[in-house]
Amino acid sequence: MVPPVKSAIPLEQMRGEDGLDDKLLREMADQAIRYVRSFQWCLDIHEKYFGDGFGGIIALFLFRVTIRGRETPEWIWVFVGDLPSSYLEVDGFHTPRKALLRYITGVEDWVGTREDEREKRDDLPPIEVPPGPEILEILKGRIDTLRCHVLPHMKDA
Repeated sequence: MVPPVKSAIPLEQMRGEDGLDDKLLREMADQAIRYVRSFQWCLDIHEKYFGDGFGGIIALFLFRVTIRGRETPEWIWVFVGDLPSSYLEVDGFHTPRKALLRYITGVEDWVGTREDEREKRDDLPPIEVPPGPEILEILKGRIDTLRCHVLPHMKDA
């Protein structure tokens, strides 16, 4: 099946800019696969693609997965890196840049929401972060870095 993101490449063809980047991206791909398989709703991963990313910082993967309770497999983005892992349905986010921007704004919303309110909101990304104000400050800094230094270099096709 053709992925809904034109710039995505099969995981087997993924290459980093150099040997270290290549190694880091492969480790991140393995992390993304383990992350998705950790959910009970994920019955199978049928297709695996690399969207874009920077080894050790952030990588976006595009997976076609069978989700418990749905008849046909769905495409999802999976985000892994030096931030909390998360996933997002592809609908409406058909480029790595759009998907990463949604991840960034979602985490910003998550950080700005009181802890006791997060579970009540289904529009926040599914992330797990240890409690504590110092962790939130670190997360804010990393999200700022993504927005200012990574997002402008992500594929928008």
